[in-house]
Amino acid sequence: MRLREIVEHLDAYLEINSFPEDRSHNGLQVEACEEVQRVAVALDACAGVIRRAGELGAELLVVHHGILWGEVRSISGMLASRLRLLLDAGISLYGVHLPLDAHPEVGTSACVLRMLGVSPAGGFGRYAGRCTGWWGELAGGAELGEFVELVERRLKTECRVVRCGDEVRRLAVVAGSGAMSVEEASEAGVDTLLTGEPSHAAGVIARELGVNLVFAGHYATEMPAMHALAEHLRGLGLSAKVVENPTGL
Repeated sequence: MRLREIVEHLDAYLEINSFPEDRSHNGLQVEACEEVQRVAVALDACAGVIRRAGELGAELLVVHHGILWGEVRSISGMLASRLRLLLDAGISLYGVHLPLDAHPEVGTSACVLRMLGVSPAGGFGRYAGRCTGWWGELAGGAELGEFVELVERRLKTECRVVRCGDEVRRLAVVAGSGAMSVEEASEAGVDTLLTGEPSHAAGVIARELGVNLVFAGHYATEMPAMHALAEHLRGLGLSAKVVENPTGL
């Protein structure tokens, strides 16, 4: 399949222009081939992932965290090193950040909700006027401790919890770094916010507002989307393999 065909499909499917305020340069970041048969999918476009993609024979690497952010003034240091690895291996790079967080099918937050048996009911976690997360109702509710055990089992992670209540009924998920959505959670009647990275400031606010705050890890909350995106690429007739590179954070 031609690289340009894949890029055009992903651009439209993921609505990469939906977050103009995103610091990530969403879409094709590095063009190093014309034809693609094998795709590697990973969270981060770091050196170890790029090398593993090369070992898998991938012509395209699709990631959530690419190598181009903000205003690029020079190609040097780590950016130059990663770019050299990609070009030497003939691997093109496609990055998608906030548009992937927000996606209703393969999005980071929507995937976590579904893994917990919850159907996304509405958008949540506003950034620049758009939602990057989702919320849903737990059928019958769950005791907070049992819910945390479910999260740890399904996401294969260890959680840190700010307990402010005993039950989980209305759950919001903002994968990655979404702790400061806790005020929005209170306003929306959400009793529990699940996110990735711990935040002391958010914990203080959660206690004040009475919202349970569950930190399940940045990596653990975003990787389900990479598996879903790989499955979507397989539906296009491509070979797509997920490259794991956990940090434990």
